[in-house]
Amino acid sequence: MSSADTERPLRILRRPEVEARTGYPTSTLYTKIAAGEFPRPIKLSARAVGWDERLVEEHIRKVLEGWQSLGDAAARVVEKAREKAK
Repeated sequence: MSSADTERPLRILRRPEVEARTGYPTSTLYTKIAAGEFPRPIKLSARAVGWDERLVEEHIRKVLEGWQSLGDAAARVVEKAREKAK
């Protein structure tokens, strides 16, 4: 996390908001948690959990960076194929 992130006050997101921000349905969210691919929730009470907003945003940034990397790699493959076709 950057220093700007650590200066922001902690905000806890409940599951519906996490799902809205990530686009993950409940089952995918918990599958990713079990696989270590998404931050674990914070237990708020016996029946309530929430997520640190900063960790959710960091996860989203990493996913987007991964897609950008894939897009860049695909563009290189297409360019090489075009060069070979000439």
